[in-house]
Amino acid sequence: MVESPAFFEAYQHVMTALQTLPQTVPIPFSKYLVNAVTKTKVPKYLSTNSINFEVLLKKPLPDDIRLRNYLNAHNFFHYLGPQHFGMDQSQFIALINTLQSDLAIIQGPPGTGKTYMGLRIAKLLLSNDHLWRSGNDQRPMLVVCYTNHALDQFLEGISKFLKDGIVRVGSWK
Repeated sequence: MVESPAFFEAYQHVMTALQTLPQTVPIPFSKYLVNAVTKTKVPKYLSTNSINFEVLLKKPLPDDIRLRNYLNAHNFFHYLGPQHFGMDQSQFIALINTLQSDLAIIQGPPGTGKTYMGLRIAKLLLSNDHLWRSGNDQRPMLVVCYTNHALDQFLEGISKFLKDGIVRVGSWK
């Protein structure tokens, strides 16, 4: 049983949708959220593919072209550090953990950079969308926030680098 401090009505539609899934189809992330598995895996789309980090870099990469084609979720932190991205150490660790986990949660008190990191990660994933969108599989990116205000801030940030294709579900202020 899962209890939530939030009002149930906000989750009614999600729960109804989950109840309509066929029993043979696993619920996404159920191994983590239901079975409480704590060891995550690198997402399949990032496990072997090179990632272009240039969209996030504040400090340019060395001129070694081979390095650009070699960076992936398993090794980028050996060659790049927080200073390359304009991040502090805890934000850099969050980036590493996000790219190495098929489920990542970034949490913290107000003012610690959650929105900043979420936007940086979204920008990186959207600039490398050829890794996770292929052929007929054109999955969207789902952004879930606890409050409408947080979602509005996040979408405002995304709109600075993604000019179209944003759909907001929920109530406006």
